[in-house]
Amino acid sequence: MKHYESYHCSVQGYSHLKTDKPCQDCSDSYSSDKAHIIVAADGHGDRNCPRSGVGAQMACECAMQELKLFSDALTDHPEMEAQLLEGGGGKLFSALFSHIHSRWSRWVLDHAASNPLTEEELSLVSETSAAYYRSGQYLTHLYGTTLIAAIVTENLLLAFQQGDGLCTVINPDGSAVHPIPEDPQCFGRYSTSMCNEDAVLKRRFAVRDLRKEPIMAVYICSDGVENSFLSLDTADAYLGMMCVYYLEEGRDYFLDTLEEHLSSVSKAGSRDDISISAIVDKEAVSGRHERLQLNYERQCVRVQNLDASNRLKSMQYKMSLLEKKAAEAEAEVLKQDKAVRKTGSILSVLYRRLQRTQLLDDEVKRNLEEAKKRFLEAKANLDEFRRLREQVLEEKEKSGERFDQLSERMAALDGEKPVDAVPIDGPGSLPELPASSEVPSGELSSSAEGPSWEPSSGAGAENSEKPDMTDETDPAEPMESAETVT
Repeated sequence: MKHYESYHCSVQGYSHLKTDKPCQDCSDSYSSDKAHIIVAADGHGDRNCPRSGVGAQMACECAMQELKLFSDALTDHPEMEAQLLEGGGGKLFSALFSHIHSRWSRWVLDHAASNPLTEEELSLVSETSAAYYRSGQYLTHLYGTTLIAAIVTENLLLAFQQGDGLCTVINPDGSAVHPIPEDPQCFGRYSTSMCNEDAVLKRRFAVRDLRKEPIMAVYICSDGVENSFLSLDTADAYLGMMCVYYLEEGRDYFLDTLEEHLSSVSKAGSRDDISISAIVDKEAVSGRHERLQLNYERQCVRVQNLDASNRLKSMQYKMSLLEKKAAEAEAEVLKQDKAVRKTGSILSVLYRRLQRTQLLDDEVKRNLEEAKKRFLEAKANLDEFRRLREQVLEEKEKSGERFDQLSERMAALDGEKPVDAVPIDGPGSLPELPASSEVPSGELSSSAEGPSWEPSSGAGAENSEKPDMTDETDPAEPMESAETVT
């Protein structure tokens, strides 16, 4: 055989490292004088497939064992290889894949039987899946995984695939092709699987006659590799550059640093688990070393330009949004300015009304203070009037008592009955006093405001009435002077 060499590597994705989630990828490679075999499997990250990592390992082991047997059969039966190369190997490949799938199904069911599901595992899956698993149905779904494999003999390349992933063939001129047909059911997070009941029908494969179309290398990768780059062309250029690294650095150093390198690719790219298996013709690589490197650099520049173009489009889109928002903001500013002016005029009117209200309030306060002052003055006058009235009443009471005493004395002197005292508060006027009495010229009147003195219309001696005297009274005898009634 030509100078083919094979290698493989699987690394835990950066996101799995962060969440302490085990690697669900697996890969393997094998080289002999008869054939070179590479396999890779990517266990599903779906919550309903908690044992997908085990399923990926079993898929690689089953495929490797069956392909080794198949390579021996191709050597022992050259007509089988001829049948494949002539395009009539569909039934032959279907038999091969059926054997792989049957072996994998038996292995995972045996594993499920010897390792019953724990409650912790059942708590991770959906209620519907948990019900199926408890009843023993669809147990292969616990181990759901994809599978990609390739075998290279002296004259033949056979590659097949179930589920998503990438199979890339690097031609001797440095160009890249993807021999396995695409599956329209594999897109985004969705993929067909080894656990599906129609897995044998949904498998895809490709055969290449290496006598007519030689190869430089063939790579099979999990989707973590393809998703780490912006485009499929860039991923192909990266795989071509891997051929250059493999040649320049030597096999041992390349394999020692490959795991670290793929981990950095996962961290900067998809952050998913990554698996790569490859068969490389070192002689073919040595003749296209410079071309592969230039192609990779060209793709890197292309990616940079594409990235710059995308960023420019994004910036233009954002600029258009900003311009639209700026126009909306300007219209809003004008609207708010109009509202502010209207509010200002309203506030001006309200301010003038407030000023007038304050003036009225001041006037009301002044009137209130003045009324309060007048009220206090009236209250003081009323208090003074009440005091004088009480004084007058007291003096009247005293005058009445004095008058009674004088009447009694006069009666005692004359030997006659005393004259009835005129009631102090009753109607009428006091009896006329002698002319010698010092009585003020005026009369005591009563009104709503209390008693007061009012001047008389005539002389006091003429208008006042004299008290009744008996015949025994001596008119010439002087009368004791009466105290002035106040």
